[in-house]
Amino acid sequence: MSLTIQQTKQAIRALGLSVVRTDGEWRINLHNGSEATAYCTSDNDDALTTARALHQDNKRLKIIAAISSSPIIVDCGKHGL
Repeated sequence: MSLTIQQTKQAIRALGLSVVRTDGEWRINLHNGSEATAYCTSDNDDALTTARALHQDNKRLKIIAAISSSPIIVDCGKHGL
């Protein structure tokens, strides 16, 4: 079942993404995203599917960034080293 235009907009915004629909064309992007991260389509279902994928990818990137910027502390005494 396809969502209405308004339902699709709400679902995309609920993912924390920006969405604009003009002249039948959807433009989805990360908030403060560059033109390189924007995605355009004329299909409602494609807009939502892509928004969900973009949201998941962005979550993964944030996790990787958090892990790579955090120092790793190992207490060697607990491991008998």
